[in-house]
Formats: sequence, structure tokens, C-alpha cells
Amino acid sequence: MKQLKYLIYNNLIRLLDLCKRESSLHCGLKRPDDTSFKSRQLIQHGNAGNNLPGRKGKISNSLLLYDYAIKKLGFKMVECDVRMTSDKVPVLCHDPFINNVASARDGSALTDLIYVNQTTYRELQNYNWGGQNNTVVTLKELMLLCSQNDVICHVDVNCDVTKENVKIIYDVIEEYNMLHRVFIEPKDNSGVDLFMELDLKHVLSYQLDKVFSIEGIDEMEEKEYRKNACNIIISKSMPQPSLRNRIKQTLLPRKTIEHDVKFEQVINYGHEKGYIMKVTTINDSLLAKYFFSVGIDLVSTDCLLYDD
Repeated sequence: MKQLKYLIYNNLIRLLDLCKRESSLHCGLKRPDDTSFKSRQLIQHGNAGNNLPGRKGKISNSLLLYDYAIKKLGFKMVECDVRMTSDKVPVLCHDPFINNVASARDGSALTDLIYVNQTTYRELQNYNWGGQNNTVVTLKELMLLCSQNDVICHVDVNCDVTKENVKIIYDVIEEYNMLHRVFIEPKDNSGVDLFMELDLKHVLSYQLDKVFSIEGIDEMEEKEYRKNACNIIISKSMPQPSLRNRIKQTLLPRKTIEHDVKFEQVINYGHEKGYIMKVTTINDSLLAKYFFSVGIDLVSTDCLLYDD
């Protein structure tokens, strides 16, 4: 019995070491030749900083990040976080305040919380975003970059989803002929209806959260969102346990295996109903390869790369 336990333990350690050696930033996908909602794709997460050599933090939702991800790393999909200034300019910022990504012009830390919705666009330009005299990025600037490079943009609407704000965001997307290249994620799923009222040609796509289950998909079917949208993306945020714990869970408990089967059933059911299935935010190549292998279409990431 002791010899058997020792053998199992020894083989587990070897497996861990093998996985650690093989684990890298590369997810096993080739760079996409074209852009498609329905082909397996990585999405560059807007609230990321690890993809730029020598630059970490304070570059989320920046043109520096998007330009590098699109032109150097080959991403055909990017994500941004949109908030509204007090004078109704849609800008890119993940948090309701700017303190995590901006500083004073002299580089000193901001002592008071500076909220985006309480500050004008001109006032936001007075802060240093990213440490190299970068300034706040507008949704217009990102739409221009995406339109010039044939890139799909996931627009995460983090501001209040009012009719006025929705109309402003919709008009910016339309101005750059990006309605068919965008999928909208409202602050809550009820905001989808406000965008659909404007999108009479049904060319916009939408991401829906908290419905990644067979029951949740059935609820979406009842609302008939797919009739008024180009695509519906169903997304799930995934926990990321350590490599060691993940392997233990895979090898030992039966419960994990049953969970994996149920997870694949949801993916297959979503595909049968015509939905695009997505997970976020995955920064481990082994996890990304697993999700793609079981049928996930889109994976949002801070740092994973395509294989050359």
C-alpha cells in the first residue's frame, strides 16, 4: 500500500513538473487570418497590462495597449470599458474613478478619488494616464483604430445604462461604421433592450452574463433576443485555481468530472441554439487549451498569445 501511494505521488510530481515546463503564454492557436465571431479567437482584455514588454499596470484601456495588441500580437478582437464623463463624452476606464490608472501631471499619486462621471473630459485630460504623458482615451479613438484594422470590439458599458447614454454610445459606434464589428455588454442584461430599440437593422451583437446554464439559455430563448441581434455571446467568468490544485481535482474527485461533463453540455446546448460561447478572463495556456478543446469559441485574456 505504501509503495502504491509512493508511486502515485511520484507520478503526480512528474506530471506537475511536465505541465509547468510546457505551460507558457502561447495558447496553441494560430493568428487568425480574418475576423469572425464564430471562429476560435482570443480577446485582448482592456484592463490588462502584461502584453507590453517592460510595461505593467497603468496602461489598461490605453491606445498603447490596443495598438500593440492589434499590430504586433495579431489580435482581431479587443475589449474596452466605457464610462461617461460629466459632459457626456464616452471614455475608456475600468473603474468608476481614475486613481488606479492615472496620476497628477508631475507623476505624484492622486490623493482624492477622481470619479469619471463627476469630471469633464477636458479635466480628465489634465491627468497623466500611463506614466508617459498619455491621456484618457475616448471611445471614438478606439473605434477609429478598430475600423482601420478590421478588428471586432467588445464594448463593456460600465456607465449607467440610460437612454441618453445608450444613444451617445450607439452614435459613436455608428459614426465609424462599426455596428457590425461590435458586441455590447451592458451593465446588466436589461440594457440590451435599449440598444435594440436603436438598432433597427439588427446588426449589433450582444454579450449576456449570468446565463451560462441550460436554464439560463432557455430564458434567453423566451426573450427572443436572437431575432433582434446579429450574434448573442453567452459569457462565463471562470475561477483559476493553481496548477497543482487543478491537476489534483482532475485526477481525484469524481465530482469534478461530473462538473466538466455538465459544462460541456451547456456549451453544446448553446451552440445548438445558435449562441456563441465565451469564457473570461483566462491567463493560463493550459486552461485556454482546455476551454477551446471542449468547444468554447472566445477566450478573453490579459496575456495569452497566438502561436506564430
